[in-house]
Amino acid sequence: FARRMARTGRVSATARGKLASGGAPAYEAERLGGDGSVRGYESGELGAGLATLSGSVSLVLPLPARVPGGPPPPVSFVLFADAGARDEALAGRKPSSSQPLASGASVGYGLRFGPIRFDVAHNARGERMTHVGLVGDEFG
Repeated sequence: FARRMARTGRVSATARGKLASGGAPAYEAERLGGDGSVRGYESGELGAGLATLSGSVSLVLPLPARVPGGPPPPVSFVLFADAGARDEALAGRKPSSSQPLASGASVGYGLRFGPIRFDVAHNARGERMTHVGLVGDEFG
């Protein structure tokens, strides 16, 4: 399996962090949750902060060609895991909510059909989120 996956699939890991001073304007805050960060949550559901860290690991497996030896279709199956956290106190800012530290994680699967992606993510609370968008505007 490992040899075949090495020829046909790929593993990708992405991390993103932000640390801004407490004097930065509120619109500079990084929103956690949604397509661009932790896919098991609504956009911004984990809050926004000036000190954030998020990341993702994905396994992308192209579907096999219909005709042996022919070109593969532009369809891939994806398994992913996302995580993110924010800490307002680290940025030197007074917490805007009762929880200065918020974090979340999710695992899921998806399909890539050309430039279109469909993701289904399950978050740490057991809730399911579905995301539809363009390839490239998410982590994996």
